[in-house]
Amino acid sequence: MNQNLRKYLWILLLIAAGVAEAQIVKSTVVGTVRDFSDAVVSNAKVSVANLETGVVTSTSTDASGNYVVPFLNSPRFAWILNWK
Repeated sequence: MNQNLRKYLWILLLIAAGVAEAQIVKSTVVGTVRDFSDAVVSNAKVSVANLETGVVTSTSTDASGNYVVPFLNSPRFAWILNWK
């Protein structure tokens, strides 16, 4: 194999390895909070705890009871809901 071609293949391999390393998987939790009468709950605090690291990410529901918790790192979560 030609020496220059071998050099370019190594450079390409190193670049590809760097790009593959940069692939990070994130999760997003989306839902609606409802009470026992099936009415939506606005302004409820929704917390999602990462069971592997213990990091807790929180948000509040909107007027329709919907919430979104983006950019979570683990596939294992626990949900904590608080409302008055």
